[in-house]
Amino acid sequence: GKIDPGNPQAIAGLVQVIQNTQSEDTRREAANSLGKIDPGNPQAIAGLVEVIENTQNEYTRWRAAESLGKIDPGNPQAIGGLVQVIQNTQSEDTRWWAANSLEKIDPGNPQAIAGLVQVIQNTQSEDTCIQAAESLGKIDPGNPEAIAGLIQVIKNTQSEYTRRRAANSLGKIGVGNPQAIAWLVQVIENTQNEYIRRWAIATLRKIDPGNPNL
Repeated sequence: GKIDPGNPQAIAGLVQVIQNTQSEDTRREAANSLGKIDPGNPQAIAGLVEVIENTQNEYTRWRAAESLGKIDPGNPQAIGGLVQVIQNTQSEDTRWWAANSLEKIDPGNPQAIAGLVQVIQNTQSEDTCIQAAESLGKIDPGNPEAIAGLIQVIKNTQSEYTRRRAANSLGKIGVGNPQAIAWLVQVIENTQNEYIRRWAIATLRKIDPGNPNL
């Protein structure tokens, strides 16, 4: 399929795997490959839909839905499968990955936004919070939960690397956001730590270049 895209033997071989295998992972991989070498192939779409609808494995459903969204954008089973993962998973990482995939195949999807908000509000991982806030900031610019999550990380983290990363993200998604601007002004006015003051000024310069407090 890679060296001869559209080759009928390659297509037939993958279709046979999809139809006959008892392994969900094998069916997903075969359908994903078939979708790449023969976009829109109905057997590839049907194979991935079958995995999404029948699997009990969250990871498998997410990957199948992600593949289906790529080869058949807007497919309702792909969107529904990712929404199901976001709503039901107990894993923060899985929820973030599923929401990120949903954002790519259906920009602005309210379940993707809600799923990322849930990750930000509930995660104990600073890294996961930053990743979710970055994703949320892309699909819903100015989202207050994304801004609040980044501010929380910046305020509470003990890691300078994490603080810099969160501040950089805030500078990207917080442009013009009054909550982010007000908080940075407060940091600049009240902190005694010159290092923190400097990055607060640098971040404020990115999101509100004309601010009189600069």
